[in-house]
Amino acid sequence: MSNHTADTLYELDRLRTECFISNGVSVDGELNKFYELSHICPVNSKGLLGLLHPHNLVITEKQYNRARGTRYSGGGKFISRLELKSEWAVDNDTPAAKVYDKIEKFLGQTLKDYLTEHAPKLSYKERLVNKLVRHSLQEQEFKTKEARKQYEDKLRRSLQHMPVEQLELSVAERELSLSSFNRSHTRYFPLMMEEAKRFKSYGVKIDASFEAYAEYLQSAEDVFFDTKERLQIESNDCQENEWAAPSLQYWFGQQLCKMLHKEKPDLTFNGKPYAQCFTLPGLVEAGWTPEHRVEEWKVAQYGMPPVRPKPVYQPPLVLDDSPLPWEVDGYVCDHSSLRPVFFKTGECPF
Repeated sequence: MSNHTADTLYELDRLRTECFISNGVSVDGELNKFYELSHICPVNSKGLLGLLHPHNLVITEKQYNRARGTRYSGGGKFISRLELKSEWAVDNDTPAAKVYDKIEKFLGQTLKDYLTEHAPKLSYKERLVNKLVRHSLQEQEFKTKEARKQYEDKLRRSLQHMPVEQLELSVAERELSLSSFNRSHTRYFPLMMEEAKRFKSYGVKIDASFEAYAEYLQSAEDVFFDTKERLQIESNDCQENEWAAPSLQYWFGQQLCKMLHKEKPDLTFNGKPYAQCFTLPGLVEAGWTPEHRVEEWKVAQYGMPPVRPKPVYQPPLVLDDSPLPWEVDGYVCDHSSLRPVFFKTGECPF
């Protein structure tokens, strides 16, 4: 909890909430677990301690976070392990009340300012505890308010020591909803674009060329049904399942994640440089001009695409309204002009 201000504590709470919302809820009402908060500088990094701080946390895929482990490539926010003091040490067996007491003493006025300036929200674990407590109270009968209060306090203390996974299981066993909102998970690419934007506000630099192509890709998704000529994008499928068949959008999200963790990105998609996945349209309307810097780069490299030729004028078709021969009164068919047709099998060809 080092290097915090009231604003960074608020941002930390907002980041935790955003990660929760980005996971979304399944059709069964259960919280998805696609994303986690990843420490840029890991907590167990050699010689360093990655901080629980917005500048050191990235919302990223669970599978990436677990596979990365304690690997560290630079960046983030950390302190030296030599700065740690035993008086602030806690472990998994430390009661929650004692942990909060230490946090309150460690942060001091910073925590007071945070509580004054911002209204903190309940954590996911607290919401699960509240659901179980309310459900249990509804099933019990109490003779006095004091008996109800004692039962509730004892139950809360017991539930607070349970891990989130066990609380979720208890909620599911009682057929209670895990969440009060109903929405699908956030797609990885727009999520990582928001994370990149957040870290840019901290002064973190991202490769300018890569960022420009990522912005163009996102703008192309935002105007999917626009008729204006845009670059043609080799993306596999803009609407596909990202985890089943990686699209260009999902690939860009993966590389942005690596950049935020100061890892070396892969700059090829489908076996070729990502920039080659963006090509000029074959034909454009007269007067078309590039509006995005990526379009300007392509025109500077390959020249303006040819103008679409104007359609050749076709005079309107004039229909002959004169009646057909058999439409005239008194028409008599001349059977002499008909020629018989014979089939070898004798069967009707139709």
